[in-house]
Amino acid sequence: MQPVYYKFRYTLGDEPRESYTDAEISEFDHILKHTVFRISEYFMDLSNSPQLTSGIEFRNKSGGLAKPHIHIHFRSTCKRDTIARNLQNFYLSKWRIELVGPKVYHLKPEVYITGDRIFRYPLKQGLGEYQIGFTLEELKVMHRIANEEWKMSCEINSNKREKAEAQSTLYDRLIRYLEPMKERGGVQHFANREAVCSYVIDFYAAEGKPINRTTILGYTERVMLHFGTIDSSDLARNFLR
Repeated sequence: MQPVYYKFRYTLGDEPRESYTDAEISEFDHILKHTVFRISEYFMDLSNSPQLTSGIEFRNKSGGLAKPHIHIHFRSTCKRDTIARNLQNFYLSKWRIELVGPKVYHLKPEVYITGDRIFRYPLKQGLGEYQIGFTLEELKVMHRIANEEWKMSCEINSNKREKAEAQSTLYDRLIRYLEPMKERGGVQHFANREAVCSYVIDFYAAEGKPINRTTILGYTERVMLHFGTIDSSDLARNFLR
């Protein structure tokens, strides 16, 4: 069997926190260390350029607090199910931990990403002690690149989230703007697509927003769905014309 890149992740804690006690950090490190040793002993050919990187993380892809978790990326000729069964038995016997459920742990083969990027990923939030097959200088470079990539990703994801929240808030304001019409005359105000589109344009103009055709049409349909004057079948027929 040709070597395969594997990605192992295990979630260590229940809730994100700003800080952890020394005892907790020591326990996290203990689990990481022994998992690395287990993988290197059972699933890596130590005589044939073995490679493994690992790390403990406390932040998510947007830079916010995350449940503490470990990443271990390695290369092995063993089958995924063989590795999974061994690690599940190991965690259960050593720590009475059940490795079950995607929110707790995953072990995935990776075939679409290059080795360089695979091995950089666990180093993005720090350069820890348990690495195999790389010099310190190589690890420092890998950590620097991974950290820069992570910070850029955090900025992009944060901007996306803020934009989505702004859009959600804008839609909520639009519905509040239209509610008095429903109270005065019922939902028939929202049965005519052209009239609803006009309401949305008026709202956007009052908000000082640019009048983008695609956006206006999208909000028109959302408003009609909200007030029940069209349903998903109506939209589907329009889309498929």
